[in-house]
Amino acid sequence: MKRRVSLMAALAVAAFAAGCGDEDGGATGGGEISQTESALLGNKCGGIVTNNCWGPVSQGQSLAFDYYPGFAWFIRILNQVEVWPIGQSWTAGYLDANGNGAGGLPRKAKSVAVQTSSGLGTVFALTDDNVVRYSTGTPASSQAGADGTNFAHWNVYIQPLDKSGTSLCLSKIVSLSLPTNFGQGRLLTALSCGGGLYVQDAVNGVRRWMPATQHPAFIGLPSVAWMDISHHRDGGAALLSKNGRNVYRTALGSTSANGSVTWRSAQVLPQITKGGVRLLPSAVGGRYVITEAGAPWSCTVNVGCDGDDDRFYRYDPSTAAWVRHTGGMPWVPGGQAELPVPNVDAPYDYNNIVDTGKGFMVRHRFSWMMPYTEPLH
Repeated sequence: MKRRVSLMAALAVAAFAAGCGDEDGGATGGGEISQTESALLGNKCGGIVTNNCWGPVSQGQSLAFDYYPGFAWFIRILNQVEVWPIGQSWTAGYLDANGNGAGGLPRKAKSVAVQTSSGLGTVFALTDDNVVRYSTGTPASSQAGADGTNFAHWNVYIQPLDKSGTSLCLSKIVSLSLPTNFGQGRLLTALSCGGGLYVQDAVNGVRRWMPATQHPAFIGLPSVAWMDISHHRDGGAALLSKNGRNVYRTALGSTSANGSVTWRSAQVLPQITKGGVRLLPSAVGGRYVITEAGAPWSCTVNVGCDGDDDRFYRYDPSTAAWVRHTGGMPWVPGGQAELPVPNVDAPYDYNNIVDTGKGFMVRHRFSWMMPYTEPLH
């Protein structure tokens, strides 16, 4: 089915949706991205481009991004021809993809992960040398300008080495929420370039990566190549396997009164089908997936693309079923130059999705970060 969508209407809805908070707090507590958090932390936003900035974002071009309630960062693309305003600004931190050393990040960033704990925000950046660096600060701690402390300095967090000293190529990092003796703990997780899953560990007090299957939180998880990984708003991780395109929930458990953790075995979720036909996920973001419904050559200028209505699904644990998102697409091709290219836009380059609690945020083929509220069918 083809869906007509007004671009301006979609942009207005998207800008409004970005201000919505977590619907029930999930594992990370309540909160929202709002203009009260528009403090300029670290290097000042605007004017000279920096690698390290906190402020209102009026154009959402991104390479990758991450979101926890009230705390968002993205890697900004500087060399794109298209610059698409999203109508209203929303607040987030950003890194620049050029990695010119401004703001303290010495290399190009290719993945970003954020977490909050006790009012402190941490942003992790995976750079093109496969090193993970981090910066910390208090969101909205200053309303006047850069204070030289919050998100103003970057330090090495973990080198790209496993516990045996072997070098790793990493493609994505995610910060997971885990049950620990202290309630909800954090565990940095990485996806290797070959689809291996790793978690942070240590050797003689020095952080190193180890296979996730050696961590008790990932009990029952098959040793397969992984296509995507994300944190889940209810804690733990959602993973997408390369072979079979199956979605798994893992890194879940409960803490007893004495502080011990009982881990749950990894769960494989049911497949997504419509009319007896299976829809294959291509990316996972918490409760949500992007499917490969439709085809690049099915798009019509000013109308849309076949499969648009089946692009996004959310898993509902109460019914153990996938529910289709029917909010339309944030983009309708407005001319021949905007039509997807077969075998290049696969499909349409919707390749980064994050659960916001009220819905999801997705990276559009023109690299917009577009938020959705949750009309489901």
